[in-house]
Amino acid sequence: DGDDRRRRHVALRCPESKHDAPFRARARDRVSDRKRAGEQQKKRHEERTTGVEAAARSESGGVAASAQVVVEVSGLSHRGLVRENNEDHFLVSRVDRTMQTLATNMPPGAVPDRSGDTVYGMLVADGMGGHAAGEVASRTAIATLVDLVLRTPDIIMRLDEHYTEEALLRFERRFQEIAKVLREKAKADVRLAGMGTTMTLACSAGSDLIVAHVGDSRAYLLRERRLQRLTSDQTMAQYLADSGMISHDEIESHPMRHVLTGALSTGDGPTDVD
Repeated sequence: DGDDRRRRHVALRCPESKHDAPFRARARDRVSDRKRAGEQQKKRHEERTTGVEAAARSESGGVAASAQVVVEVSGLSHRGLVRENNEDHFLVSRVDRTMQTLATNMPPGAVPDRSGDTVYGMLVADGMGGHAAGEVASRTAIATLVDLVLRTPDIIMRLDEHYTEEALLRFERRFQEIAKVLREKAKADVRLAGMGTTMTLACSAGSDLIVAHVGDSRAYLLRERRLQRLTSDQTMAQYLADSGMISHDEIESHPMRHVLTGALSTGDGPTDVD
C-alpha cells in the first residue's frame, strides 16, 4: 500500500505529456479500484458488526455487566476464645432480575431475547448483650434486612450516581427499621434488654461496590495482595483519634477501642450509618 501511494503521488505530479496518458489512466483505475474495494470492505465490516451486535443482543440479551461478572464467595465464623456461644452471623446472597422474550413480532434485535442483572450482597453482624441476647440481635438484624429487601418492589440493580445515592438512603432507612425491630423485641422480652449488633454490608453490581456500616465490624478490599480498609470503626477510640485527642497509632491499644459509638441497638435515638 505504501509503494502504491507513493507511485500515485508521483504520477499525479508528473508534467503532462502524451507518454504519461496511459500511466495516468492506470493510476486513476487503481485509485478507483481501491476506492471500490475500500467501500466494499467497509460495507462488509458494517454488516459483520451489525450481525455481531444482533447476535450479542440475542444471546446475552443486553445482559448487564453485573450479570457477567464472576463472583467467588466464602464465609466463616467462629465463637472466639471467650464466649460459649457465637454472637456473630453473616450472610452472602445473590439477587437476580431476569427477562426472557417468549414470543414477539418485533423485528430482530429490537428487544432482547434475554436480559439480566445480578447483585451480590455480603454482610456481617456482630451481636452484643451477653447470654443469648447478642446472638438474637445479630440474627434478628440480618433476617429483618432480608425481609425488607424482599418486600421492596423496585430493587436497585444498576448503579449510577443517582441510584447509588438512592441505594445508600435505602440502607440508612433499613438500618433504622432494624433498630426499631430490636427495640420492639426487647420490650417483649426483658432478657433481651440492652442487646445490639454491628452491621457491615457490601453490595456489588458488576465493577461497582457500595458499603453501608454501623459499629466496628470492618470491610476490606484485597487488591494486589494488599488489604485496604473501607470502613471506619464507630468506637470511642476512633472518635478520639479523629478529634485529634490521641494519635491514630494509639487506637489499637486504647482501653476504649471496643466502646461503640454506633450500633443497631435497643437504645433511643437514630442510628448513624456510614
